[in-house]
Amino acid sequence: MRIGILTHPLCHNFGGVLQAYALYTYLSARGHDLYIIQQFRPSLKDIIKKIITPFFKILHIDYAFVVDYVQNEHFRNFIAQNFHQYIYYKDIKTKDGHYQLDAIVVGSDQVWRKWGKLWDVKYYFMNFADGWEIKKISYAASFGLNTWEFNEQDTQNIKHWLNQYSSVSVRENDAVTLCKENLRINAEWNIDPTMLLGVADYNKLLTNTKTESYPIITYILDPAKDKLEIRDAVCKKRGENPKSVNIQEGVSSTGVIKVQSSIESWLSNMMNADFVITDSFHGTAFAINFNRPFVVLSNQLRGQSRLLSILSMFGLEERLVNNVEEAEFIAEMPIDWERVNIILDAQRNKSKLYFEVNEL
Repeated sequence: MRIGILTHPLCHNFGGVLQAYALYTYLSARGHDLYIIQQFRPSLKDIIKKIITPFFKILHIDYAFVVDYVQNEHFRNFIAQNFHQYIYYKDIKTKDGHYQLDAIVVGSDQVWRKWGKLWDVKYYFMNFADGWEIKKISYAASFGLNTWEFNEQDTQNIKHWLNQYSSVSVRENDAVTLCKENLRINAEWNIDPTMLLGVADYNKLLTNTKTESYPIITYILDPAKDKLEIRDAVCKKRGENPKSVNIQEGVSSTGVIKVQSSIESWLSNMMNADFVITDSFHGTAFAINFNRPFVVLSNQLRGQSRLLSILSMFGLEERLVNNVEEAEFIAEMPIDWERVNIILDAQRNKSKLYFEVNEL
C-alpha cells in the first residue's frame, strides 16, 4: 500500500525527525511504500540556494542560510539517507480524479496544537483531503495541551474532517478526553512512534558511529534557573559532570559556526548514559525506551500534560520533579525496568493491532 505520512516539516529537531523516522521505518517494515507529504513545493529560489550555498561555504561568506547550511549538515544527511520518497499534498489527487496514495497517516508530535501563525493546524487535520475517497487515520497525534484551544467554528470543522477518518489515535491520555468531550469522537491512546522501535532497531543506525558514553546526559530544552539548579544538585549528588546534548546556538562569540551533533551521536549518548536529566517529551521517551535511569524536570511552557501522560502510562509519575529536594530523592530511586518493559511490549502490541485493524 502507498501511504503518506503527514507530519511537521523535517528540520533540525532530534525528537521531530526521529518520530518521523520511526513511523516511516515501522510502516516500511510492514511492507508499505512510504511517502513524506510536503506542504510546500520547493521554489526556484530554494533550488538555487541549494546549488550555490556550498560555494559560499568555501568562501566563508556569513549569510544566514550559509550558517544554517553548515550548522545542520548532519541533520540533512540523516534525512537524505533515511527518507526516500516525498509527495506534494496537492499532487496526491490528480486532475483526472485518481489518487497517488492509498492512505494518509497523520502524526505524531504536536501536529494538532494551535501554534498561531507558525503552523496551519487545519492542514494537519487533512482539510485539503476533505471528501477524498482514500483511507485516513491518525497515529499518536498530539494536541500538546490538556485544554481545548479551538473556537466553535474550528471545532465543527475539525469534527467534520475527523469523522472522515477510519480511526483516530492520540499520544496523550488527556487527548482521549478532549476528543470525546469536544468532538464526540472515540480516540485510542497509543505510544509515540519512537517507542515502536527498540534498541536493536536504533543500533542499526549506529554501525558507523563511535560509541559515546557519559555518566550523566542532560537534554534540557528550556534551561531556566530553577532547572539548572536541579541539574547541578543531582550531578553533585552523583559525583559526576553532565554532558549536554542540546541543539547549539548557530554562531559562537568568535564567529565560528557551530555544527550540530548528528542524530546518531545523540542516540548513542542517550543509549549509553548512566543517567538522564531532561525536560523534553522525547528525552523522556528515549530514556524509557533505552532503560536509562532518569528524572524529568517540570516544563509548563511546552506542555506539562505530555510529560505526565507518558510517565503515567509506565507508572513513573514520580520521576517528574519540581525542586531540588524531589530530584535528589527520586534520582536515588531504582526503576523496575522489567515491569516497564512488560508495559512497553503490551503497548507495542496494541499499536500493531491498531494498524492491523486499519489494514495498514
